[in-house]
Amino acid sequence: MAPKRRSSLPPHAEPVTDGSAAVNAAPAAGEVGDLSKAVMTALLLSTTGRPTEAATTLRPYVTTADLTQVLTEPELIDACTLFATLATGTDQMRAAHHAYHASHVLYPCGHPRRLAAADAYGATLHQHGLLTDAIDVRRRVLAGYRIHQPQRALTAAIDLATSLHATGRCTDALNTLAGAWHTWHHHPHPDASTGTAVLAAFMRMLRACRQDLHLLALLAQARDTTAWDDLVASYTAQTAADDTAYIDTHRTTVCTHKHQPLTATSSGSLSEGRALPTPARLLPTPPARTPPPTPVINGHDAQHRHPLTGYRVGDIAGAISRMLTEPDAAVLLAADRMPQPDDSAVRQRLTDTIAAYLAHRRARRAALRTTAVLLPVIAVAVLIHLLT
Repeated sequence: MAPKRRSSLPPHAEPVTDGSAAVNAAPAAGEVGDLSKAVMTALLLSTTGRPTEAATTLRPYVTTADLTQVLTEPELIDACTLFATLATGTDQMRAAHHAYHASHVLYPCGHPRRLAAADAYGATLHQHGLLTDAIDVRRRVLAGYRIHQPQRALTAAIDLATSLHATGRCTDALNTLAGAWHTWHHHPHPDASTGTAVLAAFMRMLRACRQDLHLLALLAQARDTTAWDDLVASYTAQTAADDTAYIDTHRTTVCTHKHQPLTATSSGSLSEGRALPTPARLLPTPPARTPPPTPVINGHDAQHRHPLTGYRVGDIAGAISRMLTEPDAAVLLAADRMPQPDDSAVRQRLTDTIAAYLAHRRARRAALRTTAVLLPVIAVAVLIHLLT
């Protein structure tokens, strides 16, 4: 479900209302005084579905200008920015580079021209496979939009996530989209297009990374939103084919996530401090595992066997009597006594005393049993020896 891509249009260019008049008014190459009209004409052509004609209108101005000229003519920044969103190839990269660097020299952070040029430059870097540079630029674009143009921050987040995902930085990409979705879901805008784009990109990346549990949680959150309704209404066979191609390519090339099965529950952690709750009611319940039988020792459950099991009642009574006569025990049992830091050590000494007493009684009884058996044997052996 590919997000709807919006072009980074120059912020100071306003489209003209009459398309035919604008096209007829397109200036010839080299007439710099008509550059503003050329930008408006190209903008109108691009918004009416004629990007090739729009790029052709701007090409004479863009391809002949160097960075020095762009620095001295701010209108050329608009032309290069718009051209970069329309064209491809070397001319596109050159125009985007000029617009980006010139706007950084001429305008402060947050200026609309500077943000638009950076947006177009990041997209161009991504298209040309310079993903590391694209990520750096798009991070700055996202930061600038968050501060100066919050209404465009969510679409900038989609762009950044797309570049991150293309490099196999799946966790960072999903975290970025999770933050964008969280923002839109809790602060929805009447225009559902932004939410639809975020939702479409998020769903596609979760599918590509096989994060099935998080995908179910996202579906549970989105099913009653305008973004979901708009996404369903705009979904076509071509969209499905594009999604399938993207998902298959990502899985077999750069995906760094393991398959998240549907046989376990997980709260998930896709965003900084924002976890997507997994709807347990949507997940199949795994079969209950029968615990292994607990071994039985001397008629007692070994797991719950009392530590005094096996000792004679008389020995236990004697041990308790000995313990109660100990001075330390008398202190511990005082009703009005407050707990002390060394109480644990005192209890350990009393426990050792009881254990030693019980061990002594058991050993003594074992020795008596052995003697009771051996003495008759010895007596018989001595008697036989004397008789022989």
